[in-house]
Amino acid sequence: MLSNDGYRDIKWKLDNVTKNLSGQQRHNYKRSLRQQIKEHEYATKFSPSEPLPYIPYYINRTTTAPCLRQLIQAATASSEYTLDTESMNIYKEGNQLTLIQLQIFLPHNSSCAIIIEVCHLPNENHICCKLIEDLFGIIFTQNKKTFIYGERKMN
Repeated sequence: MLSNDGYRDIKWKLDNVTKNLSGQQRHNYKRSLRQQIKEHEYATKFSPSEPLPYIPYYINRTTTAPCLRQLIQAATASSEYTLDTESMNIYKEGNQLTLIQLQIFLPHNSSCAIIIEVCHLPNENHICCKLIEDLFGIIFTQNKKTFIYGERKMN
């Protein structure tokens, strides 16, 4: 956040842009000053946001069965989730899913933030694979709310 003197200085610079700048250079300079003013005004209007407490989890082939059972318990107790996916564009093959980001909202304003490394999951015959399927089965039941981010259609 700018001091009052800094704010006034930037406002003055915006109103009195030097004649030495022209064209795109002048445009970029004014845009930068306007952005600083806008950020200062936001900082004075709104207090900084504090994230709610969360517990991070990473699901991959090294994740233990007890850890997954704990997440299944949390998912069973919760009724709201957020879901986001990340993909990698592979030449001549299109997008390949690489990460699933899942948040399980818990009571008392806390949550589990889960990163699922899709390319590094356990073998299909492993018990943890079945537990991961169970976790998603709980999340995608009818009485649960899942907020999904991103586009509806992947290319």
